Amino acid sequence: MYTNAQYANPDNTSIRCDSYGITLLVPCAPGNTDYARIMELVAAGELTIAAYVPPPAPPITQITMRQCRLQLLASNLLDDVESMITQADRAVQIEWEYATTVDRNSPIVTAIGASLGLTDEMIDQMFKDASNL
Repeated sequence: MYTNAQYANPDNTSIRCDSYGITLLVPCAPGNTDYARIMELVAAGELTIAAYVPPPAPPITQITMRQCRLQLLASNLLDDVESMITQADRAVQIEWEYATTVDRNSPIVTAIGASLGLTDEMIDQMFKDASNL
């Protein structure tokens, strides 16, 4: 019936069961018949309930220009990026000088990342790190 289960929140008031691509949240109340069935499956050894695992944090898709520059500085890439910007077309230069935010999916970010040999994962991590500055 259920392929796996885990507590669905930190205070263990519901159980998340996944089966055949369907997720069922079952309140942990003794009178709940689904809960009773889950406990029967647990008692029979047909189902185990793991500890709560928080969902992954959503990716950071936007940072401030201040965060961007500080992260590039910390990564020893600021001088390289600024050099690329001075050689880029005027629109890119205006974007770099006057934008207040940097979007992860911007063509400029993609192009600069590729020029620096950065993978998507590396850029994602830089955005994550920058968001904490």
